[in-house]
Amino acid sequence: MEGDGFLTRAATREEYIRRVALQNEVFNDDIRIEGTILLPYGKGLLEAMEGNGPALVTSQPFRIGSSSTYEEIGQFMQENGFLKAPPFHTWYRLGDGILVSDAHLGNFVSVDGSLIPIDLHLNQLLPTMFAEIGWPST
Repeated sequence: MEGDGFLTRAATREEYIRRVALQNEVFNDDIRIEGTILLPYGKGLLEAMEGNGPALVTSQPFRIGSSSTYEEIGQFMQENGFLKAPPFHTWYRLGDGILVSDAHLGNFVSVDGSLIPIDLHLNQLLPTMFAEIGWPST
């Protein structure tokens, strides 16, 4: 933990698999892990590294929709029991310790009036950890 939030780092293979499972559980999604591939970059195409790095290949149902707004994302997250956290695009749920990050416009699609999350970063922490850094409980 640092300052008003949590330190971030690249997820391990096991942590990424857990993120996928949490998104399926929390948001009733159907993300599937199809396999692994080697990419010439350790973190996809964003950060160059020497050699090849493993990447998980996932799939989820294709949905035709439209862009969402931050107001819609906020309403969706609140309806799912989440509170807004100080770092941008971050939400948390006290009851089960779920921390959601990367909840920006590019990771939601609006389909028939409902928001569908895509590739959020979910982690499960001890709920007391939120209080330790001063995040409100209501």
